[in-house]
Amino acid sequence: MTISNWQRWLFWLLLGAFSVFFAEVLSVSDPYVFFHFFGLLGVFPHYTLHVLVLAPLVIRLDRRVRFAALFLAGAIFGLYEAYMTKVLWSPPWDPDAIRIGGVAVMTSAMLVLFWHPIFSFLLPLFVADHLLLDSDRLQLSLPERIQCVLRKTWFVPIAGVVAGILHGSRLGGPGSAFLSAASTSAVILAILFLWDLGTGAQRFDLAELLPRGKVWWVCLLLLLGYYGAFGFTINPEKLPGMGPQAVIWGLYILLCGLMWLILRRAPMEPVVPDDDLMWEGRQTAKRWLPFALIFTVSSTLSGLLLSWAGQWILALEWFLGILLGLFFLRAAIKQAVFFKE
Repeated sequence: MTISNWQRWLFWLLLGAFSVFFAEVLSVSDPYVFFHFFGLLGVFPHYTLHVLVLAPLVIRLDRRVRFAALFLAGAIFGLYEAYMTKVLWSPPWDPDAIRIGGVAVMTSAMLVLFWHPIFSFLLPLFVADHLLLDSDRLQLSLPERIQCVLRKTWFVPIAGVVAGILHGSRLGGPGSAFLSAASTSAVILAILFLWDLGTGAQRFDLAELLPRGKVWWVCLLLLLGYYGAFGFTINPEKLPGMGPQAVIWGLYILLCGLMWLILRRAPMEPVVPDDDLMWEGRQTAKRWLPFALIFTVSSTLSGLLLSWAGQWILALEWFLGILLGLFFLRAAIKQAVFFKE
């Protein structure tokens, strides 16, 4: 079936909404990101554009998806924290941060190797592939043991509870936690309802919905425009000298090089569409609702009962996140350089 432009645009809108929700709302960096001017015209577009520019590089119709390549693309996404926010050089929460070459080590490890690859990039794509397209193409890039966990009926409820704890324990009270969780979840629910109405029984592949050709180049130019705009308007006084900037350039080259090595060795595995795989109607909004409700309840209760533990939970999140990010980086290097799965 032919994919209309507005179906693609709606899918891109949802990808951006998932990215902003998981990255900005869960971290409480911007708990009401869908409800203010800068969130809608600043944060939301640049997250969406990052996904639309990077995802087509690693998700193709003629190649098997490699998780290591997805992770590296997400790490490249995370490097935006250098030129757009400057926090890789000057984290405001840690002015005395340990630095190597002018780059804050712990902040960079957390944001570049864990938070943005997982929450800004991987989660939106995996959720979109499974929820919107009823596909497990990305899930198949994971080890079998992880796939088994994701298929368990208890996975979504547990994920909702954990997300609620991360969110609600840091918002200072149950009222703020409930309002943020309920309102942002409702925005995504509304867009999912439009997706259900507009796509019906059509079957899509993720690679077909992502931008290609001239459209991809337009997305790249728009993204570079955001880099320029944010670079000159957000804390421009914290832009360091050439030395610390060169370290970031080196990280871009390293991550892009590793991703290229993995992609060029990815086996050919063309996706063969099956026109017989149809269903009477989509129910993505209905399937999102249980997570949204559990997340909202968990966040509200965490705001009531766990506000005192917010900093401890954050510290544990950083500790585990940095360890996991380093593990993923090691696995990606192993696959790129030593041809290991």
